[in-house]
Amino acid sequence: MTTGAAAAALLVSVSTQFAHAAPAATDPVGFGPASSASWLASAVAGYNWQRGGVVFGLESDVSWTNLKSVTSGRFVSAYPSAFVYPSEVTSARVDWYGTVRARLGWTTGSFLFYGTGGLAYGNVSLSNRYDLGTSGQTEGIAPLSSITSGVRFGWTAGAGVDYMLNQNLILNFEYRYVDLGTLNLAAVTAPSPLETMSSSSASVHARFQTVMVGLSYKFGPSASPSVASAGKKGQAAPPPPSDPWQGLYIGGRAGGAWGNNVNVTTPVTRQIVM
Repeated sequence: MTTGAAAAALLVSVSTQFAHAAPAATDPVGFGPASSASWLASAVAGYNWQRGGVVFGLESDVSWTNLKSVTSGRFVSAYPSAFVYPSEVTSARVDWYGTVRARLGWTTGSFLFYGTGGLAYGNVSLSNRYDLGTSGQTEGIAPLSSITSGVRFGWTAGAGVDYMLNQNLILNFEYRYVDLGTLNLAAVTAPSPLETMSSSSASVHARFQTVMVGLSYKFGPSASPSVASAGKKGQAAPPPPSDPWQGLYIGGRAGGAWGNNVNVTTPVTRQIVM
């Protein structure tokens, strides 16, 4: 074999070995869209005006919840290997929100059926943690972490029914839809020499639905002791007020919420540095 032929054979051998040792493109596993469900507790205050059977007013509330959506995944190779491939966890959370709304309804007997809608605002956060796996351990690079959060503004709409237990106590049941908009998180690139690796980008649409029950106290005249005594003496009781729903009220509500959709966008393939 000539020197040139030997060199060519060696070059082919080295090239073949390098090809087998070269990192294989990996595919993402997991990272599906996620939503969540949580408890809900609210403090509410409002004021009603009544004109005949029509009741209209303004209401404001602040609610606390733990609406946290989490999605996670990892990158894998088609070739068996002891190499630890990167993994990622993305989470989005709504921990409180408030609303300022108008209400319009119609009353019959002790019931008030109403619709409501207005401004919504709340704290929304989105975080991402990308573990570089063996590559990061080898190079001494910490996991890539990013987070964004802040008060977001949106809208809300719903419907409910109030039941007047007496002149001062009101039982409430309500459904509502809340939309606080979309929050985005850009991908983060690893530092040198792993700059070919980057985390996924993520987004959350902080929209969710709620169902609540509650009890409110309406400020106003209570039933006078003379009413009961008048009944015992056979005297006619005074007529009920013509606008029993009118007035200021405060109360509390509890229930559940579900939604808060989070998504991640991963590259089609990922080249791992080995």
